[in-house]
Amino acid sequence: MFKKFSKLSLAILAFTGFTSFAQAVTLPPGVVLAKQQTLSFNLNTYPNTLDPTYMYYGVEFQTGRPVFDTLVRLDNQGNYIPAAASSWEQSEDGLTWIFHLRQGATWQDGVAVTADDFVYAWQRLTDPKTAAHYGDYLAVANLVNAREINEGKKDPSTLGVKALDAYTLEIKLTQPTAWLPEILGWLNTAPVRKDLIEKYGEAWTNPEHLVGNGPYKITQAVVNDHMVYQKWDDYWDAKNIYITEIRHEFINNPTMAYYKYLEGAYLVANIPNQFREKMRQERPHELTRISTLNTSWLTINPKYVPDARVRQALSLLTDRQTMTQKVIGSHTPTTTLVPLRIRDGQLATQAPYFEQPQAHNNAQAIALLQEAGYSAQNPLKLTFLTSTNPEDVKIFVALQGMWKQNSGNIVQLEQEALETKVWQQRYRSANFQLLIASWSADFDQASSFYNLFISNSPFNQGMYANPEYDRYVNLANKELDAQKRAQYYAQANSILQQDLPVIPLWHVQNQILKSPALGGYYTENFIRYYRDMYLVDVKASKPQLAKNENK
Repeated sequence: MFKKFSKLSLAILAFTGFTSFAQAVTLPPGVVLAKQQTLSFNLNTYPNTLDPTYMYYGVEFQTGRPVFDTLVRLDNQGNYIPAAASSWEQSEDGLTWIFHLRQGATWQDGVAVTADDFVYAWQRLTDPKTAAHYGDYLAVANLVNAREINEGKKDPSTLGVKALDAYTLEIKLTQPTAWLPEILGWLNTAPVRKDLIEKYGEAWTNPEHLVGNGPYKITQAVVNDHMVYQKWDDYWDAKNIYITEIRHEFINNPTMAYYKYLEGAYLVANIPNQFREKMRQERPHELTRISTLNTSWLTINPKYVPDARVRQALSLLTDRQTMTQKVIGSHTPTTTLVPLRIRDGQLATQAPYFEQPQAHNNAQAIALLQEAGYSAQNPLKLTFLTSTNPEDVKIFVALQGMWKQNSGNIVQLEQEALETKVWQQRYRSANFQLLIASWSADFDQASSFYNLFISNSPFNQGMYANPEYDRYVNLANKELDAQKRAQYYAQANSILQQDLPVIPLWHVQNQILKSPALGGYYTENFIRYYRDMYLVDVKASKPQLAKNENK
């Protein structure tokens, strides 16, 4: 295959960084597998789509990940390893990457997975006619012409990706992007079948038509109730996969899901705040802290709150310590956009008022509100858009009382509660005044957060625009030196803390319940794969297993 590149210049041919890894799941010593390998999980809401191109919400990625393989994926050490690709290399100048697809890997109907499937999928994703939420994703990856295509200035066929042959994918970049493999591990970059999309249209993702290239097939789907997946025995790595059946249930009630865990129906569950102390006492070995690269914030529509002084006041009035300790529990309060553990995010600093007493912040907030023309006689009235999820409602109630009290009745908050899918539509169309949102990183790099708020980002729901912010983010995205990148991102963070298009509240630090009967649930990864998991016969395994499996 390497001869295919002999016509290129020597500079391009000088490839470095060849990557290839083994795949097998390694069982810890003493583990005895359970006879039945069926796993049930709860998800809050039914996905809007199973089409990788259109995926946007977390539940869509969770339900789609068993069905589709991207070029690479995370292993249990947080490294990106081959999935649909078998290896890859990059040129010395970092502008050309070659991915070698896994020969012998097929779609679930037996058709070979080829480089053309990726080319089609990426052109479709970037094409503005597709109107995908992640339409600019490959522009973030710096693929040649991706930005221009997504803005309608160039044809999708000019995208910097080419099938050199059936199993060789060439990617051209406008600038070196060291974290390209991480970007390509996100499910929006999975291959899709042109022939099936043309034959069935939107119905191609119906279970009877859906064909993926991943380790599981969807065999049953009942809208708003459940999905069932069966292991695909002809998957190229099937011998190293233990879970044979997955059942997703969709219950938008954390307390109900918690009780189903206690009954043994689920092996993983979130802990409603009111039960945390009870679980610390009764099931300490099942408490597990999982890694996330997730920040929750208040998104403010500038159409309704155009004055930065008012946004600053709302941030000052928010007692993050009380919110995280008494209202939601377990999370880390913050005024920074990015989790500080994310790559290149470590130099971002908290806002000056973060460590100040709440009474001091309240006084500053009241002064800012008065400067902006508000008072108890002329209050600031805002509508908080929530879903019907009890956790969202709880946050609204806490903020409503907190802002009213801390502002001396200057800020009055009202609720508009909507069913989750209607809430999502209102959010995407920017038809709201104020709401709580969160973002989980697509890959372990600060740009996954900072790129959200550049002027032309489709994820910029508040339509925030600051040329100076754009400048620092673009400088960081082009910088090869990691320390300099972190410095540029820190400057961007400071600008956000002044402008506050969103008000950061907390970094999500989930403490969950995990049964010792579930192995391979790697808590340090922000993406977890069912293919790595397995069910354990706890009684037949060694005594220390429960402790080891919850580390």
